[in-house]
Amino acid sequence: MTIKEIRNKIGWSQAVMSEILNIPKRTIENWESGVSTPPPYVETLIINEIDRRMQPKTPAFSIRNESVKRYADICKKFAHDTAEWSRLVFENFYTTDGSFDWSESSDNAHNGIDVSWAYGLDDYEIEYAAAERLFEFLQEEIQLAVDDEWDIEDLSATIDKYNI
Repeated sequence: MTIKEIRNKIGWSQAVMSEILNIPKRTIENWESGVSTPPPYVETLIINEIDRRMQPKTPAFSIRNESVKRYADICKKFAHDTAEWSRLVFENFYTTDGSFDWSESSDNAHNGIDVSWAYGLDDYEIEYAAAERLFEFLQEEIQLAVDDEWDIEDLSATIDKYNI
């Protein structure tokens, strides 16, 4: 495949290709009209770079823990549901609701796990960060349990809520 063929395949103009890959537009014009030719390794590098940029973004890992996966799915749903919002009401709680969904409340009476951090993020960013955020929240609650000397029932209920 030539540079021109892959450029046309993905629908880039010479100007767009020039801007994205930082190659002078005149150079691209000269290559495509036959005035000059790029060295074969340059052509290969350009074609590979275009191909790489066109690959869908997917995490370089998979979420294996089912609780983390469900939490990430709830956070993604929250991000999608609130995509048109101009901002969050910071006095409210945006948390898991115990039914594989999220809810908004003024007091978090259902004691859900925060999902507000996912506001404005795309699915890739959420999947990448979900495990770390979930672990941070659990760590904070365990520290609170230690500091406040919770009884075993309160600690057990807190740990259970992380089995989403």
